[in-house]
Amino acid sequence: RRSRRGGQGVGSGKLTPEVQKMIGEANHKFAFRELAEASELLLEAIRQCPSHPSPYHTLGLIYDELGERHKAMQSFLIAAYLSPKDANLWRQIAEMAVGLGDTRRAAYCLRRVLLVTPHDERALRERAKLLRELGRSNAAVRGYQALLRVKPDDAYACRELACLYRSLNQDEQALSILQLQLERALRTGAGLPTQLAMLPAPSTGGAEGAAGGAAAGEGADPERARLDLGCLDMLLGLLISAEREREALDWIVAVKATARGAAAPLPLELVVHEGLCRARLGELEAARAVWRPLIEPALRAAESGHSGQPGQAGQAGALAGCAPLHPLHPRHFELLSVVAHELAAHDAHDQAIQLWRCLVALSTHAPPT
Repeated sequence: RRSRRGGQGVGSGKLTPEVQKMIGEANHKFAFRELAEASELLLEAIRQCPSHPSPYHTLGLIYDELGERHKAMQSFLIAAYLSPKDANLWRQIAEMAVGLGDTRRAAYCLRRVLLVTPHDERALRERAKLLRELGRSNAAVRGYQALLRVKPDDAYACRELACLYRSLNQDEQALSILQLQLERALRTGAGLPTQLAMLPAPSTGGAEGAAGGAAAGEGADPERARLDLGCLDMLLGLLISAEREREALDWIVAVKATARGAAAPLPLELVVHEGLCRARLGELEAARAVWRPLIEPALRAAESGHSGQPGQAGQAGALAGCAPLHPLHPRHFELLSVVAHELAAHDAHDQAIQLWRCLVALSTHAPPT
């Protein structure tokens, strides 16, 4: 029974001197774009030595050069099966499969990468993303769990995993993973940024995405340890929707205490959540005070009848210790609408109506989205 030897670019077949010479000539012709002659030599080499990956790989390059990407991928796959520990080749095929819309094959190839390099951060991330696209939510959950074992401070992976838990109606698991991430960030005071912000999704597209950082298993990246607004916003939303406003408020107080003294102000989303919690806990006047820096710039802009007052909005926000946001920014509209509905729900009808009128007035000056 023929044995298979692992290793990059190593197959189980041994090349005879004649076949070695044939492959060398094919490579030379390929370099000078004599593609037809190179293909003939490689096919003959494959006929004489079908168990070596080298001619399949070069043939794949020729097919790719000719624009026959499906045939190229098939050739690369045979080469990969003959050299199963060549993680770079499996990554290359995964990237090609993504480009051809073959998501299932790309996920499979990334699984083969992980069999060789199980701590490959980008391969873990990309495969989990592809599994989610395929509708394999439970497998995607396991993928993000594996990623978080490699990069426990990865806020983006935490958000994705929490979203998956929510899609599976597992809100408690979502809360647990979000709380764990935020507790870690709050404990790592030195890792907090000067501004609370949602971290961008790590790059996973193209060659860089399918390829992956075999060194990802090394120590946690300090940038990942910072407190992520996306995780915080999701956690607060889950707690508030579950009528656990006191817990949500405790988190807000803890975050504000940690961020005290930071160069940048708090985001308005946090201000809205704090007001919602206080209003629903019966502290309506405290909620109004919290919301004032969000409401007053919008009222002034509506009264002025034009959009030329971003400075006033910024000044009011800065004085109140929250992030300045132009009154006509679409996100400001969304947050003001939330506040208006909450005021109406607590019988503060006059202020709610005033705010809704303000929204109508401002909408005529809203910039295109």
